[in-house]
Amino acid sequence: MQGCFPYAGDLEAFWRHALQQHAPTASPPRGGDRFTDGTREFDAGLLALFGLDAAGAAALDCRERLLARSAWQTLESAGYAGARTDRLTGPDRTGRSVGVYIAA
Repeated sequence: MQGCFPYAGDLEAFWRHALQQHAPTASPPRGGDRFTDGTREFDAGLLALFGLDAAGAAALDCRERLLARSAWQTLESAGYAGARTDRLTGPDRTGRSVGVYIAA
């Protein structure tokens, strides 16, 4: 499970704020988007995982990059990180289809 929230970059930060009854009172900065911070950068591993090269990643809309990053974070939080991503490929090293359910 993964989420993206203003002033809380992940679910852990969101719940920490909620449990402390902390609600941000400041407005988001003008010209900045608190939901898409950091989506301009993709490391080489994410590029390969999603079958993108640097030019393909640069052409993505920031919302598509946010979705890809969130999908990866969901896999990580489910325990599929590092060598465990090998389980997402078949014996011949071709990628397997993985179903992803997304809701807004």
